[in-house]
Amino acid sequence: MNLQNYTDIINIVSNRKLPSIIRWALWSPADWLYQHGPDATFSLPVSWPLFISVALLIVAFHFIPIPDWEIYPPPILIVEILSCILSLLVLKMILRQQKLTFQAIGFSRQHSTQEFLIGLGVFLLLAVGQITYNSFWGSPPQPLWMATFDYTQVEWILRVTAQALAVGISEEAIFRGWILTFLLTRLASREHALWSTAIIFGLVHINQGLHVAVGATAFGYLFGLLYIWRKNLTAAIVIHTLQNLFVWLDLLGRS
Repeated sequence: MNLQNYTDIINIVSNRKLPSIIRWALWSPADWLYQHGPDATFSLPVSWPLFISVALLIVAFHFIPIPDWEIYPPPILIVEILSCILSLLVLKMILRQQKLTFQAIGFSRQHSTQEFLIGLGVFLLLAVGQITYNSFWGSPPQPLWMATFDYTQVEWILRVTAQALAVGISEEAIFRGWILTFLLTRLASREHALWSTAIIFGLVHINQGLHVAVGATAFGYLFGLLYIWRKNLTAAIVIHTLQNLFVWLDLLGRS
């Protein structure tokens, strides 16, 4: 680093530009991440009535009643996969009718390896934080199934993985891809669009309890930040899928 570089740093600090940058990043992380991500913009040119109708329809897929039949595979897996397929089909039909592609709601294969690694990296940081926090409060990871693990449980793990992937893809397509993308193009503030989507995401989980809804809101905000930063759903799908999978396998502890 030459003398000019040091001079520039001193000028930034002395002019109080650095503190203002930090305040900006903390006050509006959505704006900060948007401007420091890939060079792309959000666009979902559909009307409000169409947006609301599609959102209500595909969110309703998550409330399909689960029968008590003792069938194989388990009903919950069937429902999650069916919900994922129906959600994607509806979105594809509407997008095609509007002469759009899945890329309009964040599904892009560009830099897919890079986006996958970013999602994985963010998840690992998040997982370390959750494990540390839960262990500190006396609820460390306790995957009891490992104590009696045998080949028959491999099938169970595969089913749980399929369920986590179906949920990750469908919920990101709905909440970040459809809802957040639209609100980002309509509301004046990215933070307002992000928080609105996160709260809707939390309310959809209210039937699982208030604490789950609050947690879902926080994670919805995080997933939305990741989407706004990368302008691509890949990283958000990766972290959402792994978060659900690790929770269901009791690998993170209990909050």
